[in-house]
Amino acid sequence: MGDFHPEAQVKGFSTFNITALISNSCFATIFSVDSIKKNKYLCAKIVKTILFLMYSIYFENRSLAVCSLAEQPLNDPNAVLYSPASITEIANLPEMFDKSPHICKLYIPTKQENETFTQLCSNLTHISAGGGLVTNSKGQYLIIFRHGRWDLPKGKQEPGEDIRTSAIREVEEECGVNHLHIKEHLCDTYHTYRRYDKFWIKCTSWFKMDYTGNGIETTPQVEEDIEHAVWVDKKELKNYLNNTYPSIIEVFEKSGVTLNL
Repeated sequence: MGDFHPEAQVKGFSTFNITALISNSCFATIFSVDSIKKNKYLCAKIVKTILFLMYSIYFENRSLAVCSLAEQPLNDPNAVLYSPASITEIANLPEMFDKSPHICKLYIPTKQENETFTQLCSNLTHISAGGGLVTNSKGQYLIIFRHGRWDLPKGKQEPGEDIRTSAIREVEEECGVNHLHIKEHLCDTYHTYRRYDKFWIKCTSWFKMDYTGNGIETTPQVEEDIEHAVWVDKKELKNYLNNTYPSIIEVFEKSGVTLNL
């Protein structure tokens, strides 16, 4: 069995090897190490960039992440590091993590990120989904309210369907809007849930979309338990997204929206 280590046993940001940290960052060719150390804004941006390079699997508000040895969590008071005895042991980790609700964030630092993540998901049933971060001509964002939280429109990929088509279809169905145009792929997020006595993992491919229609009327898909579908000004997002999922925060951050929740 591998070992659990509280983050307190790991060096914090002030003593972290910043040269190694920026080696995987877009800042490495632009700023000197000294300038980064002296600039709190750059430090924050680098940490955010590095953390999003991880493979994160969400369990509601908790997460299990695979990261490189240079990308260990920095000054995260909720972090626990896990050192597996072997890569095959990792397949049982989702079950173990699910039964450890006191652990908020579990990190697996490794030199084999891809192999470790593949092994981590090997006992899970996979589902592919597509979703959209939609803005209109006023710069407003389209969000939905479902199961007591604010969310983004997304849904399961149908057999034989291209994932981009899935994403557009789901936004249209869940919000009652059309005239959607995909601008770019933002990111993929992973979250798990238990159903029929087994674990499922849903990989959602997120796309940045433009709404080019004239009206702002929406029709929430009540059969999918969606109570509201609303357009929200960027400056008002924080008021809504204080009640959302960590994976949704990740999507907004990936698009360049800083929420500071």
